[in-house]
Amino acid sequence: MEHSALSFAYLYFHLHHFISRRKLSLAVFTAPRLLDRFRQFNPHQLRRVACKTVGATNCVFIEKIGEGGFNKVFRLLMQDEQKVIAKIPHPNSGPRCFTTASEVATMDFCRTVLDMRHADTGPFFFKITGVPEVQPIKITSDLAQEAKNDIERRFSIGPSVQRKLWAKERTNMSKYHGPCTNSTVTCQSDEATDSSLLGTSPTDYLKSLAGCEVDWLSKYASGNVNDQRSPQAHIDLLEKFISIIPLITPKEDEIVSARLWHPDFHAGNIFIDKTGMITSLIDWQGALIGPIFISANPPKVLDYSIDLLMELPDNYKQLEEDRKAKLRRQVSQLILIEAYETRSASQNPLMYRLMRYPNSKTLKELVAFVSGS
Repeated sequence: MEHSALSFAYLYFHLHHFISRRKLSLAVFTAPRLLDRFRQFNPHQLRRVACKTVGATNCVFIEKIGEGGFNKVFRLLMQDEQKVIAKIPHPNSGPRCFTTASEVATMDFCRTVLDMRHADTGPFFFKITGVPEVQPIKITSDLAQEAKNDIERRFSIGPSVQRKLWAKERTNMSKYHGPCTNSTVTCQSDEATDSSLLGTSPTDYLKSLAGCEVDWLSKYASGNVNDQRSPQAHIDLLEKFISIIPLITPKEDEIVSARLWHPDFHAGNIFIDKTGMITSLIDWQGALIGPIFISANPPKVLDYSIDLLMELPDNYKQLEEDRKAKLRRQVSQLILIEAYETRSASQNPLMYRLMRYPNSKTLKELVAFVSGS
């Protein structure tokens, strides 16, 4: 009986708590972050939903196979040997209702409208109640009217699920959540209703990001007025940023156009088969439709930060193994980067152009530093 109780306690702790990077010596300092990653759920209900999703009668095994900063991932084995992967978002993953609904809708849109078959990760099940009203998506291409009506009926844009717009008290600041339309459109969140301030242009969007921080600092921030934590010092700097937005925003329509961008495009989220063909792109959580000059970046599998080599040195065989590994990576990264840029120039010229756009990196970093006060 005692052994069973201990086993149950361990299973409960393992399933619900964040343990991958936990260090006991730092428990006092990491307690708030661990709480952000604790999600209590019903494993029996998870089994039941997984069975219903794939048409199985019984789930015989469940294990946690991974956890990151925002989700836990589980593998469930069915009695008929089917396998199901389930993702449980952490409390810090974003707005509880919209985060999951947005990811499901994004995968469905990529698969059924954009014909990105590798965005289809298999059957999925979700139940959302009380989803607030959002702005219908607008289709402006020459699609057949029936197809246009179907897309507009099935999909909506916004509110944004960017975590920085929902951190701390920002969760109640619904006017900064979108959708990005015009000032007369209302956006209702779980907590409040207000007019959207995301606007209709890239400059409106950037002003909204900064405005959200100014609003939060004015109402909720605390700090010493004599040091860098001074809320007023932050506000003054943000207001300077707002004043130069019209000057630093690109003027070309194509460069400022809104595009759907995968939020975490690294090797762990790209699945390939034995022939090297992409079979799945996973983890669309937090996907954003935003100005492409801000969001477009090369895949994270490419490392532009290291010194690149065209070939291995003549004394390669005499070097230590760790040095050999570093040199191989430098050469392989050059090959990958050259291949990516060459292919982009011919098949994705806009991306190739963005990678060489004047002051592109500086502008992206400037926008990134606006949020998170």
